Amino acid sequence: MLEPAAMKKPHSSLTKNNKKGIQMMLLSVLFFAAMNLIVKYLPHLPATELVLFRAIVTLIMSFSMLTFQGISPWGKNKRWLIIRGLAGTIALTMYFYTVQNMPLSAAITLQYLSPFFTAFIAGYLLKEKTQSAQWGFFLVSFLGIAMLKWSSEVIPTDLLLIGVGSSMLSGLAYNAVRKLKDENPLVIVMYFSLIAFPIMLVFALFNWVPPTGWDWALLLGLGVSTQYAQLYMTKSYHLSEVSTVAPLKYLGVIFAIAWDITLFDFIPSGMMFIAIGLVIAGVVLNLWYQSRQKVNA
Repeated sequence: MLEPAAMKKPHSSLTKNNKKGIQMMLLSVLFFAAMNLIVKYLPHLPATELVLFRAIVTLIMSFSMLTFQGISPWGKNKRWLIIRGLAGTIALTMYFYTVQNMPLSAAITLQYLSPFFTAFIAGYLLKEKTQSAQWGFFLVSFLGIAMLKWSSEVIPTDLLLIGVGSSMLSGLAYNAVRKLKDENPLVIVMYFSLIAFPIMLVFALFNWVPPTGWDWALLLGLGVSTQYAQLYMTKSYHLSEVSTVAPLKYLGVIFAIAWDITLFDFIPSGMMFIAIGLVIAGVVLNLWYQSRQKVNA
């Protein structure tokens, strides 16, 4: 009688962790959605300036949390912490620029390509082989990107390439995080700010646009929403399998489409809906395939 009970307990614990992980990811999606909306409402400020303010708020919050918990903020593997910070800084600047200058749903969809680049870069950094099926899923998403380009006149080629470049650098940043398994998540988040602050400060000195009125409240909201979005996403990955919670990230496109229609007077065409569906389908199939490979390994 003891053996079945012992078997049920881990299962119950796993189910509880999965539920908690799902809750954490849904909270992360909400905070990322808030972040995207705030960036969209600040088109008059340079993307570099937005990243600067985001870095300031994140630096203050992360350092305070680490100090309160008695954890050293400087980390152990400084090489990969710096690489993660540099890649994340450039990727975020490019992403904010696309959010400001193209439909929100399109900008977010381009960012959804990052899991593919994460997998491909892992082949070089982590010696993880990319399977032929994964290339097939990538082609599905690439077809979606091609359709996205032709679905609307407000998505020029240069912005499309900036969006793809942002997702590539995000893939590098995610691989750097995987190299930092022994680091506290708050340390990893804080290092982004340590790298981003001096770089964006230089850009701001040569291209400063003074925030006015409600800009200050929105900038504070940008930093806070991004901080909690990152923390909840990290906690979700710690609690649950990536294949369980990662697909929930793509609920963000629902918010983006709703806000495009209701707040920014942009109605996606039928082709654009199909394009977004193809991109997400390719990414989710890739995540499903990776989870199956782990189960069968």
